[in-house]
Amino acid sequence: MHTKLAKLTDDQSASQQQIADLTKRMQSAEADAETLGQRIGMTKKEMAERAQELQRAQQASAAQLAEQEKKDVNAVSGEVGSVKSDVGGVKTDVAATKATLDSTIAKLQSTIGDLGQQSGLIANTRSDLDALKHRGDRQYYEFTLMKGAKPQALSTVRLQLKKADPKHGKYSVDVTSDDKTIEKRTRM
Repeated sequence: MHTKLAKLTDDQSASQQQIADLTKRMQSAEADAETLGQRIGMTKKEMAERAQELQRAQQASAAQLAEQEKKDVNAVSGEVGSVKSDVGGVKTDVAATKATLDSTIAKLQSTIGDLGQQSGLIANTRSDLDALKHRGDRQYYEFTLMKGAKPQALSTVRLQLKKADPKHGKYSVDVTSDDKTIEKRTRM
């Protein structure tokens, strides 16, 4: 029995030793768990803070982007307004140019001479000449040119008949003015 008692005592001490070791391990595990819990808690806290920072940065970027967009829209609106005023100025210039062109065309039409509106003011017969004289718009000088004769002076102009074709009503004449001679060929 003594041996059994000694053995039970040894077993009890070994069991107590194991219980003490297990208690120490459990306390160490609890400490580790508490430390790990604090770290996880800090990590959660850090993640929440980081998320808030990111939200603030996103809101600031959105506000800055909206402000920049407003500036760009205002700049484009200003440029569109300037283009509108330029287009209005161009329209005015085009209208003025058209009016000037129309008046120039009218003046050209009046200076065309034999081919245009002035042809009605040129006398082809004696009766036409008399009608124009009675209107009194211009002064008329009567003269006769002979083929091959010397140039005939009329005021500051000299005329010389070179060729005449009475059948077709054509003639060629030299007109001299200010020492310059211009040959008018085959006129009707």
